[in-house]
Amino acid sequence: MAKKILIDTDGVLRDFVGSCEEKYQTTLDFTVSKSVQKLLGKTHDDFIKDLDDCRFWMDMKVTKEAQPIIHMCQKYFKESDIYLISASYQTPRILAGCIWWYKKYFPDFYTRKKIVFCNEKHLLANIGTILLDDHDETCKAFSNRGGWTILMPRPWNHAYRTLFPVSRVEDELTMILNVKEVADGQERVSPACTYLQT
Repeated sequence: MAKKILIDTDGVLRDFVGSCEEKYQTTLDFTVSKSVQKLLGKTHDDFIKDLDDCRFWMDMKVTKEAQPIIHMCQKYFKESDIYLISASYQTPRILAGCIWWYKKYFPDFYTRKKIVFCNEKHLLANIGTILLDDHDETCKAFSNRGGWTILMPRPWNHAYRTLFPVSRVEDELTMILNVKEVADGQERVSPACTYLQT
């Protein structure tokens, strides 16, 4: 079965954490908590209110791995099988800032309507879909629904000590793509196992 890949935006392609550190003039210590909101001492509603600013999302920088990740995916997938996905807080101002950001940094994806806004990414999971994401829980939920997952190494997840994150992602991607799909009743490596081995 041909596979599609969903590439998460915040934390993989867009430097959300760096923008929060700049906004709040702080350095976040992810050994204390993996949640930006908790590290800033914000309630959920207050955090969204603080970030409900079109300019904040427009001005975010791309991560240093963003272009290498896109180029790597283009080696293994047809253009029609690569999507960008975002679970950004979906207020009108935030969505407007995100759309502007995509138009600036990933215009081909914007023009070809290859951007998905979805808070519940696991609802898109299936045996033909791979999710590249930076959150442990998101990957677990996606795997539990039958999808394949690759965890982007970041300080807020269990893969954070990886020295060469893009190489690690490519190694895991090629492993997934080399799994043979077989008929019912025969053994097949499960998506959940793939995640737990990372």
